[in-house]
Amino acid sequence: MDVQKGIKNDFRNEFEELKNQFNSLKETYDHTIHEKKQLTETLMESEERFRGMFQHSVSGMGIISPDYRFVQINESFCKMLDYSENELLLKTFQDITYPEDLPLGGKMVPKVLAGEIESFQLEKRYVRKNGGVMWGLVTTTLIRDMQNKPFYFVSQVIDISERKRMETILIENNKEFVSQNQHIKQINKELLLAKEKAEQSDRLKTAFLQNMSHEIRTPMNAIMGFSNLLVNQYNNKPKLEFYSSIIHQRCSDLLELMNDLLDIAKIESGELPVHVDECQIQILFNELSLFFQANQQKIAKQNIQLTFTIDDESTLAIVTTDKVKLKQILINLIGNALKFTEEGQIIVGCKLNENNGFQFFVKDTGIGIPSDKHEQIFDRFIQLNLPSSHKYGGTGLGLSIVKGLVTLLGGEIWLESSPGVGSTFYFSIPQTISTPE
Repeated sequence: MDVQKGIKNDFRNEFEELKNQFNSLKETYDHTIHEKKQLTETLMESEERFRGMFQHSVSGMGIISPDYRFVQINESFCKMLDYSENELLLKTFQDITYPEDLPLGGKMVPKVLAGEIESFQLEKRYVRKNGGVMWGLVTTTLIRDMQNKPFYFVSQVIDISERKRMETILIENNKEFVSQNQHIKQINKELLLAKEKAEQSDRLKTAFLQNMSHEIRTPMNAIMGFSNLLVNQYNNKPKLEFYSSIIHQRCSDLLELMNDLLDIAKIESGELPVHVDECQIQILFNELSLFFQANQQKIAKQNIQLTFTIDDESTLAIVTTDKVKLKQILINLIGNALKFTEEGQIIVGCKLNENNGFQFFVKDTGIGIPSDKHEQIFDRFIQLNLPSSHKYGGTGLGLSIVKGLVTLLGGEIWLESSPGVGSTFYFSIPQTISTPE
């Protein structure tokens, strides 16, 4: 009996223990079910809130799968692009992205997938259903699942088309402002240059008038003085001849001065006519050689060796141009070289150039011209500013006339020169020029 009673007690104890364990498990189960129910309700509430926020957001929103297809789109996004939800669900975000902006997202998505960044924001263009373009500010975030694998992307889009339009207007206005500012600066620069040129022109004109007074007074005084002497030397034939030659020379100087002034006036007014004729270079050089043989004796510069050279191809060459003006150009350049050369030689030459025209040159061993005067030397009266002007005299019109005549014949003129070494003046003219209408 005692044994049976002991077994019964053991069984009862085990039963009570099992009952307690069951009750504990039941309590745990009930608690777990309650928590799960609460969690489910919380998740449902969160999902409902997200759905409400998603659907009623004023911003466009889209849920995109890892293969870039739309899973869900809200109404705002559909209105932005004029598509229905069903139409957009058949497209990828690449289909509605402006082609030139595709690389923008293509650079950021791999970084998100690799875990380098959690989200990204950029400005890009979308293509509307009607083909129009909408600018959007896009914020994209990657959502991962429980295994930390990419689940889907959530993108929020704000329409910034108006802002971009205003930015474009501001940029264009800024460009216009910059352009106008540059234009104003250019005008100011031109006005300053014009002012400087006007001041320089005024100085040159003043110097010119002073120089003209000297240039005219010198021969006029000689003419008047020696004219008075003629009366007292009426019976002295040698002196009469000498005085007469001086008067004649001074009259020639005045005539040359008047001709230079007339040439400058006609060149500047465009009234200097061009008479086109055939001119053989060799014959022209022969005429110039004879002219300057007499001229060198007249100015007492026989010691300067004057040489004319011409290449074989140009010996019999004929240029169709204004022969008188071509001759005047060479006379002025050679005369200028003789004027500023005290010893040595002057070489005058001609050859065919690469453009099938003619290139002439006058090279001397004279005083030379400083490099900063190479451009100015062709301006009117510029010789007045050179240190040598008082020694050599002259109006400073010769090279200005030469440049005007070369331009009139359709050519160009330039020089190479160094002080104390000498100068070489080059000018080119076409083989044939048309008769001006």
